[in-house]
Amino acid sequence: MAPVIAASAVYGAITASPWNLILVPAPVFMIYGAWIAPRRTQRRIDLLSQSDG
Repeated sequence: MAPVIAASAVYGAITASPWNLILVPAPVFMIYGAWIAPRRTQRRIDLLSQSDG
């Protein structure tokens, strides 16, 4: 749902008012938190849990 919100805010900024860009950071952070952060966290866990021996 967050990509739809971000896309509609950008579309609104292009067609109606640049003030619609105020709405863009929230869904971008939602996308980051749901998609990118867990992958980075899992990669970090895997890296730190490897044993040398």
